[in-house]
Amino acid sequence: MFEAERINHKGSTSKKRKTKSKRFEEQVGWISDQLRHFDHVSRDEFVDHFLDDQTNEGNLRSDWCRGKSAIIAVKACDGVVVEEQNNTLFLRTPSGVSQFATKQFQSDHDVAAKQHIGELVAAFLADEKLSRKMSVFLGSGSTILHVGLQMCKDRHYNNLFATVNIPMAALWCQCEDPPVKQVSFPEADLDTNRARLATIQKPSWTPAIAIVGADGCHYDAVKDLVSFYAMDRSVAINTNVYVMSATDLVIVCLASEKMGSGRNMGPRIELPPGKEVRRALVTDKAPGDAILGALKKAGWTIITEYDDWKRLPEAGEQLRTVDNVLPFPGEE
Repeated sequence: MFEAERINHKGSTSKKRKTKSKRFEEQVGWISDQLRHFDHVSRDEFVDHFLDDQTNEGNLRSDWCRGKSAIIAVKACDGVVVEEQNNTLFLRTPSGVSQFATKQFQSDHDVAAKQHIGELVAAFLADEKLSRKMSVFLGSGSTILHVGLQMCKDRHYNNLFATVNIPMAALWCQCEDPPVKQVSFPEADLDTNRARLATIQKPSWTPAIAIVGADGCHYDAVKDLVSFYAMDRSVAINTNVYVMSATDLVIVCLASEKMGSGRNMGPRIELPPGKEVRRALVTDKAPGDAILGALKKAGWTIITEYDDWKRLPEAGEQLRTVDNVLPFPGEE
């Protein structure tokens, strides 16, 4: 009987070891996936992801220490550098953010600012009280690629989406569990040098929300006006098609260091006239007083933190049944 009990005990221990081994493998795999897609992953994100009724935070912190050491060692064997700062691992070689980077599509520039902007926009779209499951157009810029990357973080979106951002769509297809089931494209030609669609045909639909990037903004101190611009004429033309047709909200994404009166101006990004369509500027840091005052006077809501979305004015009473609204792909 003693022998039988001992055998059962050994079997139970073996089972626990297998369970721990499987869990460790899953944890290391998750850390690796986060680094591949986002360039970084923190201990807090790790704990939040794996915390459940059968685990505690202390054990998970120990698991993080073992997992990060394994990742650093394995990646080093592959010639990939992973560094740790303040309980966060950083991938120092190309990954999801930079695999599409070119001289014209600079997704690996201003990464910290673009990641912050991407997180804010992705969180807005994920909050159905804010986005209200409205149809969304996503523009072509590298900042919008970061929006798409952040959307991949354990989220699913029920909005209807259209885009001209080929790199972002490619990243979604690489995800094991894409954030969006389907995305529509306009009829266009692809410029392979710039990773952007060119000569876009005017679509037969209008988005409720248009989310676009800008290459800079210009402040006219005499007129006390701020205008956003693109560096490329065709990008501005294509962007304006969708911004001008938005029926509820225009969101412009722009890193703070690209704002100011001294910057070179390119073709302007136009905005819908009047105040029926809401306006939000999403950035990593609030602009200077002069630009901030001019933007607020023009009806812009400045978004630098998630709680700023609560200051966005309520949507107007107009519904997507008025004469100038054309059904979005998938919209009845």
